Amino acid sequence: MPNALNTAVAIAVAGLASSASLAQLDAQQARFLDLANAQVRQTAQPVSTAEPAPHRGFIISTQDGRNTMRIDGLMQFRYIATFDAQQEGESDDFASGFQHQRTRFGVGGKLGDAGFGYRAFVQINSDGSFSLVDAFLTRELAEGWTLRFGQFMLPFDRERFGTSPVNVLAVDRSVVDSVFALDRSQGVMLTYVAERFRVSGALSDGRRATNSRYNSANSADYALSARAEGRFGDAPWSQFNTMTGYRGDQFGMLLGAGFHFQEDGNIPVPVGDDSAGRFYGYTADIGFEGDGWSALAAFQGRTIDASGGSVTDLGFVVQGGVAISDHADVFARYAMLFPDNDRAGGSDDFSAITVGMNYYFVPRSQAVRLTGEVVYYPETRDDSASIVNTSDGLALLRDDSGGQVSVVLQMQFQF
Repeated sequence: MPNALNTAVAIAVAGLASSASLAQLDAQQARFLDLANAQVRQTAQPVSTAEPAPHRGFIISTQDGRNTMRIDGLMQFRYIATFDAQQEGESDDFASGFQHQRTRFGVGGKLGDAGFGYRAFVQINSDGSFSLVDAFLTRELAEGWTLRFGQFMLPFDRERFGTSPVNVLAVDRSVVDSVFALDRSQGVMLTYVAERFRVSGALSDGRRATNSRYNSANSADYALSARAEGRFGDAPWSQFNTMTGYRGDQFGMLLGAGFHFQEDGNIPVPVGDDSAGRFYGYTADIGFEGDGWSALAAFQGRTIDASGGSVTDLGFVVQGGVAISDHADVFARYAMLFPDNDRAGGSDDFSAITVGMNYYFVPRSQAVRLTGEVVYYPETRDDSASIVNTSDGLALLRDDSGGQVSVVLQMQFQF
């Protein structure tokens, strides 16, 4: 009898302990959901490419929920086949193979109750080396106001600052973006978000000045960047985080404009000039999203004051997509570049025509996505070489005859 009593007591204690553990797990799960919902509510912030998606990743939290860490990552793996990339004296005009375009791991979260947050992630490059992509802290100052300092994407255009590479409509951003994008820098940025309007301004080391010392040649004497956006219609800010119009989306329109100025630093020097001292960038765009469709038109330009005079390059991109089911959509994009006529080294106009299809393994989610596209470059790349560089990411190779065609398949995975 005593043994039976002891056994019963042990079972009861174990049951209570198990119930307590389950209750603790339920409390932790509820707290994690509260944290995730809080991040969802913050998606009115400009996304750039730095923000962890609020519904993905693994959350680690202190018992009281005051300190959190979200671990997330992404992978983009491609097969590319390029035809008719002809060079004089070369008989092989076909190239194909596989490549890891992006493999990234990051952390982000909040620190205490004082309104501090953080974000950092690294990229494993195609050659196996590591590079720091973003590393910054944020501080909520007042209702709608946020300060960011560290290394981050500069506020400027919709394709780069406004949209993560996993949320673009095609396999990657356009050839226009590859020319005009400011990309990342080190500095401070102030953002204000209201119901229908948001604006970000940054003081930084200038365009494409990452992982550099303060006295580096890539660091500008000073650089100022700004982007403003207005939202119209019923679509919330978070709907414009992607360029995809899912079935069931609200109708909305997003108007945006950006400007950048810098003195010295990483300014592309025109061929034949010794130096370039000032850089002006400007952009304007309009985007629409609705129930199963999306459209975007964007203009970009830049003026470079060089030792031999000023040059002005222009470009635009238009694109649209239509859902054909809850899991799939089709899209098309046209991009056009106009190098300054006074440029040496190839100043012909250059265009790219892209058509393709996306398959979303999870409806209304970019987490697991298969994309196939065909890109046609009608003009000769070498005749526009003053601003158009070859690019594995754009499946664009050297070409002196025109008519280059690339077929790209990409599998995308996020966690």
